[in-house]
Amino acid sequence: MNPRSICVISNEISAGENGRVTVKEGRFTLGSGQATRFSGVNGPPDSLRGEELKRCARTLARRGVNLIRIHGGAFDHKTGAFNVNFLDHYREIISAMKDEGIYSHLSIYFPLWFTPKPELETAAGYDGNSHPFGTLFFNQELQKQYLGWWTSILTTKDANGRSLNDEPALMSVELVNEDSLFFWTFNDANLPEPQKEILKKKFFEWALIKYGSSENIDRAWEGSKLPSDVNQRLGFRTLLQILSERTPRDQAGTIGNLVGNDLT
Repeated sequence: MNPRSICVISNEISAGENGRVTVKEGRFTLGSGQATRFSGVNGPPDSLRGEELKRCARTLARRGVNLIRIHGGAFDHKTGAFNVNFLDHYREIISAMKDEGIYSHLSIYFPLWFTPKPELETAAGYDGNSHPFGTLFFNQELQKQYLGWWTSILTTKDANGRSLNDEPALMSVELVNEDSLFFWTFNDANLPEPQKEILKKKFFEWALIKYGSSENIDRAWEGSKLPSDVNQRLGFRTLLQILSERTPRDQAGTIGNLVGNDLT
């Protein structure tokens, strides 16, 4: 047996010391070629800095942790403006964990962290108290802002000319936490009218390409209509409705088809 094929849970002296973690034959593999497993936790606490943070890293390593999930937004919760202070803290955390052989996984977006203020260009219709559930999957202006966060986080260089994109101790990133057009939070009540308009317009444009005309859409869906099917707009149904009722409209095409490639 090739010893490198045996999965182990152990900390390197320095995370990423032999290069990035990759996936080979369905297993995480260290830069050395050794297959490994990860024992991970959420953390560390946001308040930790300096020596306290380093002490936390040592404590986690002694308990067999070799992966942490840094989970928190890097943007102003009202405007979505990127906050460079978060980037500095990410770097400090990743560095402290790296020195104890612990890799980092970065999660920066959860709709509950964002309550767009009124009249915000990237999230029209929100009132400063509600969250943009599902909006990231079809609102191109919000997508541009979101991609800007990742660009700033991963490509901004530090005083030594290095970016997190160059850091092998940053093992992975999480694009979106607990949000989807098929999640229970996606429904009429959670979308303000300007966002519904964007989505309904996209749905109509997708259906028009698929079927060729409004008449063909109506024929394929056997006359299944919603009150919001007006002015070249098509209303949408939740996953619960689609699965429980399975109308011709549900079976012919779902809302997921039209946004599946929006974030590529």
